[in-house]
Amino acid sequence: LGLYWHVYDQTGTDDEGYPTYAIKPTPTWPPEPFHAAAAGLGCIVMTRRFVEALPEDPFQFTRKKDGTLQGEDFLFFHAHNGVWVDPTYPCAHAKQVDLSAIHQAMAQRILR
Repeated sequence: LGLYWHVYDQTGTDDEGYPTYAIKPTPTWPPEPFHAAAAGLGCIVMTRRFVEALPEDPFQFTRKKDGTLQGEDFLFFHAHNGVWVDPTYPCAHAKQVDLSAIHQAMAQRILR
């Protein structure tokens, strides 16, 4: 048990060619910055040059053949060769969000 940040190692690929991941438990992290296959996008630092080079709407979910969604965090980092994680800089991600508004926006987007 304990608090685990969303940082992942790639473990392989599934039968559709999508990467598969396993969480990298916080106690196994080195004390210095390290490379990981993926992480949550709740708190991330990107250079302006990197952001300006991104395509329009770079954070896309993909529906797999079995109907499950491949998350935008994983697809984003897979497309950009992973992420550097700095364990010396924890960031906050405490925010109250109205999920009904998000659900409505996603439903409208899917129905278009």
